[in-house]
Amino acid sequence: MTPGYDLPELCRIVTLDDMNAVMAEVLNAGGSVTFSPKGISMQPLLIQKRDHVTISKPKGRIKLYDVLFYRRENGMFVLHRVVGKNKNGYILCGDNQRVKEYGITDANVIAVMTAFKRKGRDYTTRSFAYRLYSFFWTLILPVRHPVLRLYERIKAKFTKKRNKR
Repeated sequence: MTPGYDLPELCRIVTLDDMNAVMAEVLNAGGSVTFSPKGISMQPLLIQKRDHVTISKPKGRIKLYDVLFYRRENGMFVLHRVVGKNKNGYILCGDNQRVKEYGITDANVIAVMTAFKRKGRDYTTRSFAYRLYSFFWTLILPVRHPVLRLYERIKAKFTKKRNKR
């Protein structure tokens, strides 16, 4: 055991509120922060307790399809995709959601996702495959949930057939 440190205290899960000051210091110094997102709003791209995201301060203008890490007026931290922009700010939506969020401004934005680890594999948001996914996923926003339900039904039927063999 390391002298001066209580191991159970070091091994606890910390909240974003606990880490906010440290994250801000690292991001403002030009660094990046990696963490495991909580919640289901960015599925199927990101799964909580499995995947990790890396964020940094935006370099230049925020663009359509960027995934922003921001703080709502109520204090909640959120990681959602830019699906549009209007005079009041950005329009955001989680990949697993249908309802768009309006009025998020640069003042709310903490950072932008620059990379992620999914199923143990590293990806950058500059990769062609990721950009194609972002474009397609935003394009089908109005019909996303019916398409996913159909996919899950088809997948379940094939899985049952395969398991019967």
